[in-house]
Amino acid sequence: MKVEKFIEKFKDIRVAVIGDLILDEYLFGEVERISPEAPVPVAAIKERKINPGGAANVALNLRALGSDVDLFGIVGRDTPGGELLQLLSERGIGIEGIIEVPDRPTTLKTRVISQGQQMIRLDREVTSPIDDELANKILRRVREGLDDIDAVIFQDYNKGLLTAYLITRSIELFGERLKAVDPKLDNFFTYKGVDVFKPNIREL
Repeated sequence: MKVEKFIEKFKDIRVAVIGDLILDEYLFGEVERISPEAPVPVAAIKERKINPGGAANVALNLRALGSDVDLFGIVGRDTPGGELLQLLSERGIGIEGIIEVPDRPTTLKTRVISQGQQMIRLDREVTSPIDDELANKILRRVREGLDDIDAVIFQDYNKGLLTAYLITRSIELFGERLKAVDPKLDNFFTYKGVDVFKPNIREL
């Protein structure tokens, strides 16, 4: 299929994206000395940039293709979560399906960069599976907008959102609608009934 025809399929439809939400943070600095505390460079941070990552980035890519997008997932009740919600809202993503939780931080990936070179990446995250109570809250949000949704994409980064329970119930809810998944190994065989299954080479 030609790229133009493929892109055309995403215009004027509403897509639900269910998956792990991430805030990507980039800290740009200059290294001029070595720390006296340990043999590591000291970076003086000059600039900070943030971008939606994970399933949030997938939602933005779909929006760029012309889709209306509703995003479903969780963020912490914290500063990174607030920043992520604001970025998504400003870029036209439906965020009514995102639940703020008090006991789990927003997944934050921080990259420290100096002279074009990434020095280190720091991950702040909790990856334990969500419980069925929280999964049911997400499913209720899905049901509220289900009539307007034409397709769903499951974006799994093994951060604990997409449990077998949430996956199975979601697939049942979406019925005959187009269903696609970018899976991870933990839930590889749970996505029965999807139309498009896109693992990478390491997951085969």
